[in-house]
Amino acid sequence: MCLKKVILLLSACLLLTGCGQKVEKREAEGSRWIRGYTFTEEGIVYANPNPLGKGKAEYLDYRTGKYMPLCDKVNCLHNSKECFAVHVGGDMGRIGDKWYYKLPSEENGMPVFYCCDLNGQNEKKIGKFPHSGTSTALYFDDSCIADTDDPVFDEETGTWVADNPVSAIYQYHFDTGEEEVLRPETDAGLYELYGMYGGQLVYRLKKDGCGFLEFLDLETGEITKPLGDRKIMGPVSMKGDLFACTLLEGGIRRVIELELKSGEWKETVPELTEVSVLFWSDEMKTATVYEKGNLYKVYQYLGDGTCRLAREDDISAYREVLAINGDLVIGVSYYDMEAQFCIGVMKKEDYLAGKNNWTVLEY
Repeated sequence: MCLKKVILLLSACLLLTGCGQKVEKREAEGSRWIRGYTFTEEGIVYANPNPLGKGKAEYLDYRTGKYMPLCDKVNCLHNSKECFAVHVGGDMGRIGDKWYYKLPSEENGMPVFYCCDLNGQNEKKIGKFPHSGTSTALYFDDSCIADTDDPVFDEETGTWVADNPVSAIYQYHFDTGEEEVLRPETDAGLYELYGMYGGQLVYRLKKDGCGFLEFLDLETGEITKPLGDRKIMGPVSMKGDLFACTLLEGGIRRVIELELKSGEWKETVPELTEVSVLFWSDEMKTATVYEKGNLYKVYQYLGDGTCRLAREDDISAYREVLAINGDLVIGVSYYDMEAQFCIGVMKKEDYLAGKNNWTVLEY
């Protein structure tokens, strides 16, 4: 199925949701950009860095299983700025029937927000967003919430200094083109945004790898700490109602699972203490531990509170899990950056059985 058909299908679904029934508020997780990947309800947009200097936005459609450039032009070679996939890059999100994305300004290189239709047409400039270093951006309700990491301008030397950057969390309103400061600028650490649950922003201010988990109520402005003064460190995972992270108390590390709805949390097993990567959802709870010799061990956390070693991969075979859709695990390899394609899919039962039969997605 070509991308144009996919876009028409998505548009039809959006129209149908408005026929005779109330459209529920879209949660931020419905469109979240994190470290080069845009996660939507229908698929994943990936900013492929290859080939070097000619990378493009590529789209994995969950319904069709197709992987393609984010472009619906017939006979397009996807190798110039005339192609929407090349033009847009990858720092983007979707709200309804629009893509929203940032492009560098021709004047000073600082980001500018644009929007367009799902097929790349009717591009419109919205306004400047003079901040850099975003790792996560949530697109919802005609706005974008993003963490930032800006270098500081040294007036004496006339240069930008990145050693001690200023960090903040902003909400950019697409209807007005104005930004709102949600967490004030600080040089005491870096804000790390994870997502939103029930109208509350989930984040931490990280310094030296540690920080307190905080919830910010977007309606009242109230800030709460669901884990109190316990510091979290290392990787985290937030999917639906579940949040997993590593606590650090008295020099002791432990991986915990937090239910966002109830605020209750519980400790997992000691085997996961040295976790490198977490993927925690209702469908699958896994923790990857990296060992010397370029060996990755993936443990599955089970419903009875125990865990099992599910798979062992060397660096050439290891793929980090991005998402689960139905019975498919979607993973990405960071090892061979010269490869043109690095996203693959595998049946969940095969993944948890330690098999290595990834299907590499190509178009």
